Amino acid sequence: MNLLVLILIAILIQVSIINNGVFFGIYPNLILALTVYIAQRQGRIIGGLFGLVSGIFMDVLLSPNLGIKALNYLIIGYVIGILSEYIFEESYRTAILYVVIGSLIYNTINNFIYFFLSYNINIYTTFTNLFKLETIANVFLFLLIQELQVEKDRKFKLPKLKRI
Repeated sequence: MNLLVLILIAILIQVSIINNGVFFGIYPNLILALTVYIAQRQGRIIGGLFGLVSGIFMDVLLSPNLGIKALNYLIIGYVIGILSEYIFEESYRTAILYVVIGSLIYNTINNFIYFFLSYNINIYTTFTNLFKLETIANVFLFLLIQELQVEKDRKFKLPKLKRI
């Protein structure tokens, strides 16, 4: 239930604030950052389901082609969940690695599908998109989400009581 509420809040923020260019024309992908975070913490099944459900909502709200974002986020959640099973270290380097891999998957799948939908696709822009400000903003969003969760975990832990 908490994940569904998180999806709805994230989609509202993405659609109403971020997609309107509030951040000086930079459009970070909050859903991508959350999918990567959930997949890293919860594993491939929960990460994939989170990506699928949030992608379906994003497709219904924003996309004329139903299912592309859902497929993107499903694959990202699943792949990052698998990677997090083998990479145990939680540091800034792994966070950057996860978000860059997620962005690479997102751009590759988008370009692959739109190529077969007869859109004009330039492969050079696929790889240059990885190094744009949006990917850097996605990394910062991921790190912000990670730090907020760490603070929440620290703040709400109950002290252990000793028996007398």
